[in-house]
Amino acid sequence: MKIRILGTAAAEGWPALFCGCDPCRKARELGGKNIRCRASILVNDTIKIDLNPDSLHQALVNGLDFSRLEHLLITHSHADHFAPAELAYLADPFAHNRAANPLNIWCSPDVASIIRSHYPDLSRLGAEIHEVTPFESVNLSGLTVTPVTAIHKADELCLNWILGDLGHAVLYASDTGLYESPTWDFLSGVKFDLVVSECTHGYNGQYRTHMSVPDVLEMRRKLQEMGSLNDGCRLVLTHFSHNSVLLHDELQARAGEEGLIVAYDGMQIEAGA
Repeated sequence: MKIRILGTAAAEGWPALFCGCDPCRKARELGGKNIRCRASILVNDTIKIDLNPDSLHQALVNGLDFSRLEHLLITHSHADHFAPAELAYLADPFAHNRAANPLNIWCSPDVASIIRSHYPDLSRLGAEIHEVTPFESVNLSGLTVTPVTAIHKADELCLNWILGDLGHAVLYASDTGLYESPTWDFLSGVKFDLVVSECTHGYNGQYRTHMSVPDVLEMRRKLQEMGSLNDGCRLVLTHFSHNSVLLHDELQARAGEEGLIVAYDGMQIEAGA
């Protein structure tokens, strides 16, 4: 499985659009891996998780062709993960000769309702909605994908995604706090080669609906206890707020001591079966 991490920032981006704080100022000065757009990943060139306002930027800077997208998986409806206005550009006259038509959108009933309210005629848009049920796997162009329940938005079913065969899987965990029992129970039957986990707060505080490094370490401990980490499983951090303060190299130096890898925009990973 080929994974490209398109964006690694929380909602405000980093440097944040209107911010003059020291971490944002330093990121502008240093550039490189310190420049982070809103979180999203691309899987096998045809599956994108989340459609945020930075999607065009992500395609351009990575030399990607999103006319080839076959499937779009949505975690939840917050604007830095799902910008429904972007779907308008699927339709004529904005898009021609798309390789996959319709685009299959896999999401919760909550997100599906938002899409339908914006676009009553989905066939004209060139999209098809598939409402998923947590813990029930679906096959997307030969890749098994399984939604699990995240802990994030109280009034909405929020999802994280397991990618690949459950014996050699990848977990994409954004946005969420530490899981509750139903998700842990399901994960106890999965074996991971790679975990890509949000780390919104870095080492700067802990909150119920996002994770910091201590939370990620607790997640790893629980997965290890359950026997859910294959030998050599890598744990990659993403989804950073500028309020977490540490720039890329600073965070990597500290988190690296715990065996964690800090993602950057454009990072490519081979993983899973």
